[in-house]
Amino acid sequence: MLTYEEEFEKKVDDDTLVVGEMVLTMDKIERGNYKCRVKSQTDNPQMTTLRDSMNNMTENVAKIIMDLEKTLIDYQNSNYITRANKPQKV
Repeated sequence: MLTYEEEFEKKVDDDTLVVGEMVLTMDKIERGNYKCRVKSQTDNPQMTTLRDSMNNMTENVAKIIMDLEKTLIDYQNSNYITRANKPQKV
């Protein structure tokens, strides 16, 4: 059985792990790696929501970039039929 202090320290450690992984993931995204995601878990609902939002944002941006890249390659090959999809508005 964990004491209150031990339980609190574990929660802080879990949150710190999530935040640290988010910082590392954002650094990778800044460098162009859109395949990384935050996988750490926490019981803090706000941290979980922030993590999930960041992962969803990264997924959506990666899809937009891949679509644009495909369109540009088609244009380079004189295929002007392809159009980039407009991102859906929130």
